[in-house]
Amino acid sequence: MYDQEVLAELAETIEKLQIPPDSVAIAQVLALRDRLDALIAEAVGAFDAAQLWDMDSATSMTAWVRDKASMTSNAAHHLVALAGRLRKLPATATAYRNGTLSKGQVEVILAKVDDATISAFAEAEAELVPHLA
Repeated sequence: MYDQEVLAELAETIEKLQIPPDSVAIAQVLALRDRLDALIAEAVGAFDAAQLWDMDSATSMTAWVRDKASMTSNAAHHLVALAGRLRKLPATATAYRNGTLSKGQVEVILAKVDDATISAFAEAEAELVPHLA
């Protein structure tokens, strides 16, 4: 759910945040960033599925992300592709969102799952994801 106050609090927290050069702190912040990336991918996937980018006169979701988030074409394409695949893999998306799977683990899974194999993986993902974590 969109909540402007939550986003304002997040922005304020980031402004105040100081990450010490400590292995535990850095690992914790990276894990939190992965969870935020999962939420962003989920929102991008839903936005794309509803083709809401068209309301901004964009030609595609990738073009919209490139423009609105000032991303490179490659980074925008990667995010949109990741979001699209995660929409077809709910157990993987949930594990990514709750921190059971890291972004790196999700990227490895999705690098091995293509359009021809995604349906087969989706059928077995509930059993596979705990082992992949």
